[in-house]
Amino acid sequence: MHEPARRHLNGLTTKAEWPTRDAGGYPPGWQVRYLCRVRGPAGRRRAGAGSEWQERSGTIAGRSLRDEHTSTTWVPVRQRDTAPDAPVNLVRATDILHAEPPGD
Repeated sequence: MHEPARRHLNGLTTKAEWPTRDAGGYPPGWQVRYLCRVRGPAGRRRAGAGSEWQERSGTIAGRSLRDEHTSTTWVPVRQRDTAPDAPVNLVRATDILHAEPPGD
């Protein structure tokens, strides 16, 4: 007996059809892991120590934004375990390490 293909968000059925980070086409609600820059204490910044990169996870919170001058795509991400009305962080699409539909 033929079983229908499993349907994902927005009718996408396979990982090959999922949006890519280069296009910044992640639909709202997708779960992502991303890199963000975290600054150290003020004393370390003055001493010339650079920012550290930290891996975080969150949920896509809206449509992506494209900066025409720098060709950078920014994706609004709400950090995991925050209130639904909490402010979002704009994350560069190239800093998103992994994305998947909700529930996967």
